[in-house]
Amino acid sequence: LDDWYFQSDIPKIKSEIDLSIIGNYKYNIRINGKLKLDKNNPSVKKNCLHIPGLGEGHCSVVSMGMNNIPAFKEEDYMLSKKNFISRLMFDYISFTSPRGQVSKFTKTWEDADKTLRLRYLDGQTSKKNFFKNKLPEEIINIENLKERAQKVYQFLQKKLNWNNKYWTSEKLRIKKSFEEGSGSVDAINLILYNSLQAANIESYIVALSTRENGLPTKLYPMVNDFNYIIVKAIINGKAYFLDATNKNLSFGQIPFKCLNGDGRVLDFKKGSYWEEIKTKTNSSINTRLILNLNNLGNLEGKMQIKRKGYFALNEREKIKVTTEDKYLDDFESKNPSLETENYNTKNLLDNEKTLIQSFDLNIEIDKNNVIRLNPFFYNKFSENPFKLEKRNYPVDFGYSRSYTYAIS
Repeated sequence: LDDWYFQSDIPKIKSEIDLSIIGNYKYNIRINGKLKLDKNNPSVKKNCLHIPGLGEGHCSVVSMGMNNIPAFKEEDYMLSKKNFISRLMFDYISFTSPRGQVSKFTKTWEDADKTLRLRYLDGQTSKKNFFKNKLPEEIINIENLKERAQKVYQFLQKKLNWNNKYWTSEKLRIKKSFEEGSGSVDAINLILYNSLQAANIESYIVALSTRENGLPTKLYPMVNDFNYIIVKAIINGKAYFLDATNKNLSFGQIPFKCLNGDGRVLDFKKGSYWEEIKTKTNSSINTRLILNLNNLGNLEGKMQIKRKGYFALNEREKIKVTTEDKYLDDFESKNPSLETENYNTKNLLDNEKTLIQSFDLNIEIDKNNVIRLNPFFYNKFSENPFKLEKRNYPVDFGYSRSYTYAIS
């Protein structure tokens, strides 16, 4: 059964659902969102169907509704609207055949772990011996654990290319993906997991749901809630979450889309557990301008921008897909008061270091009797992103961020 959305992007006078579920189908029925039901009349309808040779069957009746439903309005810095919009969800528990055979779909977490390992990970979690022979010997022999893990990660990050597929239901053959240098999220990160195991780094697969996919339920095992896997490495007592699908990520950084509450750490020996997915990297922008008023009455000087964490990741991705001329044209069109002359970038290819950009600038000033300057020439906040009078869901930036702006 598909979810029933009481709420959508338009206001509604009324939304109701009436259905009968045959007794041999069992569902967990959950209500999502803050709005209250105006109609809720569950019942059992006896003898709702007749099966020749077997007899009569009963049905459970769901009858729910809401009145005067406001539109759901999305706003910046929120998780998926699926987490907050008012809807009815049907989680399939089991089916009983006419002969009495029960097929369970919601089991214990132990069963779910087994399903994930054998069916969803296709039994590809025990290939470390293969990858031990594929990793460069100079990496395997590094004594420092963190440095060894970083080198394994960087080696695979450079070798493997993501094919834009998430957690697939296809047959996984990670040896083939390694040889071809391309694969889905699950193939690439299973290669990373097995390679870390081969390098004697404590590591685990982590199943998660991306921000767009919504938060996974913890009420009972629902393996279909997950659509992505990453790797957790433990080095000298510290945990690092890793994803080798993006060539611009630093060690301990995962894609922004993966910062979505808790993930399920799959420990097949001691038992799996939930853990909040956090990044180890700090995200900051440090902007420094040194300007002088020249003889023409305009400002000239230098601007330096230092980026760390996700700010560096986003800028690296932007710089690498365009030419320098196009990048500077786009920079000037977004900052019409700035005219750039000399420009250079430092640490573009080293994800572990701060991305540093330097510009020589000319800023033309309106010549009036009184000159008024807004010192925030670049990267200023021009509007408040929070416009709703009442917001019924939390603000979620995904990661903490710091902005520093200094002008002389």
